[in-house]
Amino acid sequence: MSSTSELSKNIKRRQHQLRELEDPCLSEGRASLDCFQEQAESSETFKFCEPFFTNYHICKTFWSNIKERRQKDGLKPYLPEEKDREHIRSQFFQDFMKTQSK
Repeated sequence: MSSTSELSKNIKRRQHQLRELEDPCLSEGRASLDCFQEQAESSETFKFCEPFFTNYHICKTFWSNIKERRQKDGLKPYLPEEKDREHIRSQFFQDFMKTQSK
């Protein structure tokens, strides 16, 4: 029989997996928040955390574009399954970044 703490850990792990399915930028968002919390007292919080914020913004914009493209093309699910994301990222990310730098 599992202990309450093991059950709690399993529940948290499952909740994380479900959030990851819904948000492909979960780790980037967490990194931004962690940086912000760690630097909250600093007068240079934004300067220090800007790379994290930028990375999160790029991630959200990229996957939003992928969802829109898939919806337009009639592909479901609109947000690709987690197992397909790395392939899609490697296939489209370089072209996406070229359009962002213009």
